Amino acid sequence: MDAVTGGKVLPMEERLKKFDEEVQKLYNACKDAGYDPDKIRETAFPLLRAARRGQWKIRAKRGLVVVAAIFIFAAAFVWPPTHRAMGVVTKKLMVKVSGRLSY
Repeated sequence: MDAVTGGKVLPMEERLKKFDEEVQKLYNACKDAGYDPDKIRETAFPLLRAARRGQWKIRAKRGLVVVAAIFIFAAAFVWPPTHRAMGVVTKKLMVKVSGRLSY
């Protein structure tokens, strides 16, 4: 239940599907009204800009997570107590993998 409207909240996939259907209906209505694709793009530019900004934020967050993971992994190899442990774990992993690969 939505706290504001009291209505039922749909899952994200259904909301996106419904939104996509509405945008497609609007596009078809504009096309039927005689607008050319350039005019439709020009009119929809603010909405498209907001969508692109959201995509940029998602990519930036993912990039930061990847950089942080690489930094933590590299720091684990440099810091002496974990350096030895990583070497042991790596050797054990290599033995297990090579044992499974030999027929």
